[in-house]
Amino acid sequence: FQDGVGYVPLRVFSENARDELEAATRALMADGATRMILDLRGNPGGLLDQGVALADLFLDEDLTVAETRGRTRSQNSVLRTEQGESFPGLPLVILIDGRSASASEIVAGALQDHDRALVVGATSFGKGLVQTLYRLSGGNVLKLTTARWYTPSGRSIQRARAGDESAFEDVVLTLSGQWVQRSDGEDRQPYRSLGGRRVLGGGGITPDLHVLPDTLTDDEEAAVLRLDRHARGFSSALFEFAVLYIQERPDAPPGSAVTDADLARFRQHLADRGIDAEAAALERAERYLRFELEREIARRRTGREGEFLRLMTADPPLARAVELLARARSQQDLFDLVAAEESLANSAVQAPGGLAGDGSPGAGSR
Repeated sequence: FQDGVGYVPLRVFSENARDELEAATRALMADGATRMILDLRGNPGGLLDQGVALADLFLDEDLTVAETRGRTRSQNSVLRTEQGESFPGLPLVILIDGRSASASEIVAGALQDHDRALVVGATSFGKGLVQTLYRLSGGNVLKLTTARWYTPSGRSIQRARAGDESAFEDVVLTLSGQWVQRSDGEDRQPYRSLGGRRVLGGGGITPDLHVLPDTLTDDEEAAVLRLDRHARGFSSALFEFAVLYIQERPDAPPGSAVTDADLARFRQHLADRGIDAEAAALERAERYLRFELEREIARRRTGREGEFLRLMTADPPLARAVELLARARSQQDLFDLVAAEESLANSAVQAPGGLAGDGSPGAGSR
């Protein structure tokens, strides 16, 4: 979309995920893309074979994608790539968050361990159990955990949780509609990628670069979830209002901000459509409503590119990925950029007298 950066969101590993990603990547490259973002945020997984096949697009032949380890030798297995890399030398960033799980984690972990992708975002969910079904009498079935998934460097994907911990109780909703982990203060064991980079274990895939998104407050999230009960009607109302907005302002520049008056009209539009949301809830969700309106208007006015640019303003992980890729000519450039920034940040923290090390208290803080 800019600086030769292509962007592909993958929401689930369906039966055609590998072929669809390959086709999308080739189409973007034909349009001038020389760098790629694969967005696996919110992707809960799906077909494992498609995850392996997708990783195969970016890895050389006969490399480990993942392995299972169980109590018995028969439960151990290694999944390997079968074809040569389809996009050699294409700089790649993978975005993950707290709802990236299963096949998403296998792909992100494999490409991270083989130094083929820079992983950006928040620590993934940590769904790495192999479960086997045993048929019992009376039509009953016993589902038994028999093994765990590991990345090529030996990191367990499964994340330890308390027995009563809800699957998604530690995630929070972002302004752009993504779910991310609220906090990640666990001690994590260091591992090494195949190229010697430091990667972290401890369950889930820990990104190479943590980037916190713009999250909603608890009150905002509750209001948005209330709106989500009317998801279909809300989506239709957004579309209708965006079309009306563009018709009324055909000469408005792309990226124009929605005014308070526009928001008031949209709230009335929701009421006219029978979407029963309390005025207080709509008021608490104002920031979210404004963003969704501006995104929909951008999409209808200038297509996916306009929507993408609007998303970037409220999506720090995505914006950070684009910024890094714009400065990188190779995959190694991406790693070097992040390593240099980490080194600078560590030096600033350790410097006496201030974060920036210039003797002024608090200088350089963010």
